[in-house]
Amino acid sequence: MKTIVTIAVRMKSIRLPQKALATMAGKPLIRHLIDRVKKAKHPKTVVLCTSNLPEDAILLEEAKCCAIPSLAGDADNVFQRFELAALRERADHVVRVTGDNPLTDPEYIDRLIECHLEEGSEYTTVEGLPLGVASEVIAVKALTKARLTLRDPSKSEYMTFLLKDSNEYQVGILQADETVKRPHYRLTVDTHNDLELMKVIYNNLYRAEEVFSLAEVVAFMDANPNLAKINSQIEQRILSNEECKN
Repeated sequence: MKTIVTIAVRMKSIRLPQKALATMAGKPLIRHLIDRVKKAKHPKTVVLCTSNLPEDAILLEEAKCCAIPSLAGDADNVFQRFELAALRERADHVVRVTGDNPLTDPEYIDRLIECHLEEGSEYTTVEGLPLGVASEVIAVKALTKARLTLRDPSKSEYMTFLLKDSNEYQVGILQADETVKRPHYRLTVDTHNDLELMKVIYNNLYRAEEVFSLAEVVAFMDANPNLAKINSQIEQRILSNEECKN
């Protein structure tokens, strides 16, 4: 069974345009993310999945700089891009990672893959981690099935809500270790406040050619409780199953 990581990323963003190229600790956000996920041991490769719009061509260059393959597909249908990447790489499962999460944890990528394969799940997620550090594992067959049930391709980026909450798929759920179980920490980048916090974290923890651990991030946040207030007021958009289908 072959598993790959697929990173969904575009330059377009309503609240924080071009965030993928925002500089943190001397490197673009997207390069930090790629460096982290490449540390996962189980995936065979990492594929940057962006759109075929001219504005996103620069992201294909970022993939080249990081020596990973890339794919430019439908601007609206994220999951179709994942499917195409899986088909090209002859993968059976994909790890879904999004380009606004530069603290995605490679250790939990490996643990999710192990849980997913051991339990024979179609979709596997983790509960309890800070927002923005987790990934998800999806069987390619389930990916195709879910995509075909979606009426509006532009909502495909939210399809994992459908996978998790539907009774049609075998779902595996991994619980986060207590040492890093901090679901109240917001460690994704959707707004300027999110980016401000992320820069503080990277400026304090980043070491050239190394990937700092999730445990280090949690310890830093715990020791500096005021940091969580930087973006605590931001509401995370969550779609219901019916919104995904309609």
